[in-house]
Amino acid sequence: MFKQSFLLISSDIISKIVLFLFQIVLARQLGPESFGTYAIVITFSAMFIVFSNYGLDVLVARDIANAKENSSKYLKNLLLLKIPISAITIFAMFAVAILSGYSSDVVIFMVFASISTISLSYNRLFFGFFRAYGILRYEAFITTVDRGVSSFLGIGLVVTGFGLMSIFFSASVISIGSAWISYYILKNQFISSPHHSFELQFVKKIAKEATPLLLLAIFSVIYFQIDVIILSFMKGDEAVGLYSSVMRLLSLFQFIPGAVVGVLLPLMSQHFMNKDKRLVDSLRKGSLYMAILGISAALFIFLFANQLVEVFYSNKFLGAVPALKILILSLPFYLVNPILGNFLIACNSQKLPVFSVAITSLINIVFNIILIPKYSFTGAAVSKFISEIFLFLIQGYFSIALLSSIGIVGEKPLSLHFYQSVAKKETSL
Repeated sequence: MFKQSFLLISSDIISKIVLFLFQIVLARQLGPESFGTYAIVITFSAMFIVFSNYGLDVLVARDIANAKENSSKYLKNLLLLKIPISAITIFAMFAVAILSGYSSDVVIFMVFASISTISLSYNRLFFGFFRAYGILRYEAFITTVDRGVSSFLGIGLVVTGFGLMSIFFSASVISIGSAWISYYILKNQFISSPHHSFELQFVKKIAKEATPLLLLAIFSVIYFQIDVIILSFMKGDEAVGLYSSVMRLLSLFQFIPGAVVGVLLPLMSQHFMNKDKRLVDSLRKGSLYMAILGISAALFIFLFANQLVEVFYSNKFLGAVPALKILILSLPFYLVNPILGNFLIACNSQKLPVFSVAITSLINIVFNIILIPKYSFTGAAVSKFISEIFLFLIQGYFSIALLSSIGIVGEKPLSLHFYQSVAKKETSL
């Protein structure tokens, strides 16, 4: 497990550093306002990719891990299912950009970004199969090459004076190539031919099972991205640029729980099916390692926040330091929360993280609406900090309650009534 995690984490470290360097160059070249425009388009892409994914990548990683003989059936039907989903996604991104009143340039950027979004959603579906088979080297390689080529090409375009248009166009072309490479490897290494015919009832069943995962993803992206959207409407591109610059420092760590989850999710699913007590060990170790890393990194960044911002972004971005100091305090919770959420998914309790993130998203929106008008992006940082702690508490509660309810750990001194009221219909999914 840890060898696979190390492989994916190492790959993500390299690609994330390259991507971060690209964003630093972009921010320094463009300044806070134009960098804010870039951040808005990227934010909308992140919001719409969850619909394009429809939770299918997580579902595949969970289901195929326990029934690899169904791989061909899943691949053929899910590829067909994604066609109308992709068309709706592209149209929706274009429509939202126009109706939101953004400039014509932003609308065009959004069109190219939608192509990247669709390609990435297909890539994530194929990665779900790789993870189900426990072979992560292909995901690691493709992700590294994709991000590396996109970032280095983007740096070259920015330094030589090309604008954002060229960056979004080149990213869309590269993302299409990555998706085709993933599909080629999947067909030739794992599934010789997706020979199964389209089965409407099977697709309906999969769509129904994936819907809670879709809702979870939607609420998650609202939770993670709504602050940028509210900032863009209330305070403009410059505030978005400043806030996004320090958020990039926090998101540097995002790949770590993602890589660990890529290995843990199939394993925890198998342990849950077998009522294996190693399920508890997987949860405990994953959460502990993330907490240790989060506390250590948060302390370092908090102490050297001024120096880091000036070195990475220049003194134009020093106004974002107070927001960075607040944001970084949430890092330990930011890293542990994905472990808790995917633990609940692995235990066939999709409703619980959906409920958790939905409530947290509502709390985050309310605090953003209250704090941003007065405190701008610093208020957004406070909202994020409060929300991460709340999400940790509620998902932690559900995780303990679930383990108690299935008898893997002893009864805990807490009432299971609330847990049962949320999870009682879970078996109907």
